[in-house]
Amino acid sequence: MEKQQIATIGSFCLNEACVDYQKIDLGNVVKCGKTDKGVQRYRCKTCKKSFTETKGTMFYRCRHTEEEIAECMAMIGDRNSLALFIELKE
Repeated sequence: MEKQQIATIGSFCLNEACVDYQKIDLGNVVKCGKTDKGVQRYRCKTCKKSFTETKGTMFYRCRHTEEEIAECMAMIGDRNSLALFIELKE
C-alpha cells in the first residue's frame, strides 16, 4: 500500500500546465507577498504563475471574510434563514 501524505498550499505548484505540477517540496514555490486582505500569495519559479493560499477552497476569490462565510454555513446547517444574518449585520 502506498503511503499518502497531506501537502500544504505553498509546497507544490497548482498550475496544471507546469512541469512541476503537484510535485511536493521541490523548492520551486516561494512566498510572494500578501493580497490587500492579507491572504498569502505564492509564486512558482518554474512556470512563473502565482496563486493564493485559498485557491481550491470555498474562500477563493470571495469578497467576504472567512468568519462571515463560516457563520453563514453554520446558519444554513442549523436551517436558519440567511435573511436573519443580514439583519444582524446591519
